[in-house]
Amino acid sequence: MATTCHNSDFRLWTVEAVNIHIQDDAHDLGIQNSDFSENLEPIPLLTMNNKQHYLLATCGNDSLVKLWRICIPKEDDEYAFSNVEVKLWRTLQGHGGSVTCVRLSPESGEIACSTATDRQARLWSVYSAECLHVLDHDSIVTSCSFTYDTSLLAIGCLDKTLWIWKLPQQLVVRSMLLNKVTAYRRKLIVNWSTEDVLKWLHEIEFTSIVPNVINLALNGQKILTLEVEQICSGMGLDDEQEERFAKELKWLKLDELQHPNVSDNQPGEVPPEYLCPITQEIMREPVRCSDGFVYEKQAINEWFMSGKFTSPMTNETLTDINFTMDQEMRNAIHNFLYQDM
Repeated sequence: MATTCHNSDFRLWTVEAVNIHIQDDAHDLGIQNSDFSENLEPIPLLTMNNKQHYLLATCGNDSLVKLWRICIPKEDDEYAFSNVEVKLWRTLQGHGGSVTCVRLSPESGEIACSTATDRQARLWSVYSAECLHVLDHDSIVTSCSFTYDTSLLAIGCLDKTLWIWKLPQQLVVRSMLLNKVTAYRRKLIVNWSTEDVLKWLHEIEFTSIVPNVINLALNGQKILTLEVEQICSGMGLDDEQEERFAKELKWLKLDELQHPNVSDNQPGEVPPEYLCPITQEIMREPVRCSDGFVYEKQAINEWFMSGKFTSPMTNETLTDINFTMDQEMRNAIHNFLYQDM
């Protein structure tokens, strides 16, 4: 937890109410507000197995928004709170009055909103520190909040008005795609918790067995050490569920061991429909987009994140960037890759 005050410092606490850090002189004239990023990998290129990084945004009467990098080392899988490191990472400058509130966008935390006594709310890029938009109001602005999908922004003012802003599609799309990319970043299976197994089931659209997995407390270690028959028999699955789950577990383990691609097969032997139109490689997670074509999920995500909102195949503008897993194609590709295993 973080607490702020008018004495220009902020303090970090554990949930047991133990003070683990005091950051003196964080803002001249006092701090008004703070917010943690929900992103557990908030700062690029800083992900380490033995450390956990957090991003804290603060704002104050010095007209500034500051982003702080907080690093907590791990020793024997436990946080070493006595060795907390706090460093200033970014300073966002542009307001002409005391900054009253700061909020980071949900999940990805890549957009910040700040409000101030200059009657403005500002949207910032967390990673570039660039001001993306300035929103003018009729009164002093006191508070702000994003909707969960970052499509709307609520602004509260001193004159008792509440303003609802619809954010530009590019901001919404980029934030949503970053969330999708982050959700599919995988640990080694041996380190999976039961929650990670549940995320995997949602990825492959096999949620009907979620209660069974929870009851068994299935995790990565059990997946790797128990026989498939043992796992399935302990879950009380019906014949159809058991057949599919056994196949999914087999594919999951094989994917962990090796990642076949076009170079592993003669090009003429690979059915063309198994190749992503963007990468020309065999698809691992085929998804069907609104243009009717099937792409590798990561490839189409990166296509949209680069600012392209057109079909890679037809070049027509897409009004819907959502996609769904093509289970039939996925099953066919896995059967092709692992037909002799």
